[in-house]
Amino acid sequence: MNSVHRLEIRNPPIEALRHPAVRWVGHVIALGEAGVRVRARNGDVQQAEVALSCLLQPQLGDEIEILEDEGRWFIMGILSSRNDQHHLQLPENTCIQGDIIQIEASQRLRCTAPHLFYQADRVTLHTESLSQHVKGIAYHTSEMAVTHATQIALSADKILMNT
Repeated sequence: MNSVHRLEIRNPPIEALRHPAVRWVGHVIALGEAGVRVRARNGDVQQAEVALSCLLQPQLGDEIEILEDEGRWFIMGILSSRNDQHHLQLPENTCIQGDIIQIEASQRLRCTAPHLFYQADRVTLHTESLSQHVKGIAYHTSEMAVTHATQIALSADKILMNT
C-alpha cells in the first residue's frame, strides 16, 4: 500500500527576518546590583545579562562579545581583559563529570567553602609535607593503620584514646 506524505513548508514571519539577532564587540563599563552595564563599539549603552555559556565572570573594562536579540542584550564571552584575576561563574548545582578530571596549578590550589565534602572509595595522598590547622577534629573509622612513620608529633592540651 502506498502512502502519500504531504510536506508543508512554513516561512518565518517577515518581521523576524527584518530583525535578526546582532553580535558586536563592546566593553563592561559598570558592575552593580542591577547587573552588568555595557557599551557597544557603536556607542550604545545597555544593561546586559550574562549568558549561561559565559563561564568567566565579567569585570570592569573587559572586552566582550555582545548578542542583542529582540531588545535583550547578552554577554556571550570575555574576549580580552586587563584584570589579573579571573573568576569562573557557574550556575547553581553544577556537576563536572568525566572519567578522569585533572586540575593543575603551578603554584597553589585553594578550595574555600563553608562545608567541604570528599567522598571516594579510596584516597591517596602523596606529599613531602602535610600541615593541618584545625579547631576540632573527629575521626570515625572502623579500622585505622599506620604502616610506617619516621616521626609522629602530637601536641594538645588533652589527648583521649579509647582502645
